[in-house]
Order: sequence, then structure tokens, then C-alpha cells
Amino acid sequence: MKGKILIVDDEADLRSLLKSILEDDYGVTEAENGAALKKCFPARRPTWCCWI
Repeated sequence: MKGKILIVDDEADLRSLLKSILEDDYGVTEAENGAALKKCFPARRPTWCCWI
């Protein structure tokens, strides 16, 4: 089973690059900002998050 990664960044090019690197090994979800991030977790918050 693949782990899951959520990429949050306002730069679409950076999100695309990270997704292309990670998608073979992880299930990747993208969000462009904090508002979109909240929609990814409507009921529960993630255990941890990392913003770059």
C-alpha cells in the first residue's frame, strides 16, 4: 500500500515537479493554498504537515 502525500504550494510548477518525483511511490494529492488544504481534510486533521 502506498503512503499518501499532500503537496501544498501556490506555485503550480513546483507542485507538478514534486508530484512527478513522488507519484510512483506515493499517492499524491495537491492543494494550491490553505483554503484548498482545508477541503482535503473536511472531517479530520492530518497527524502532521510540513510547509516549505
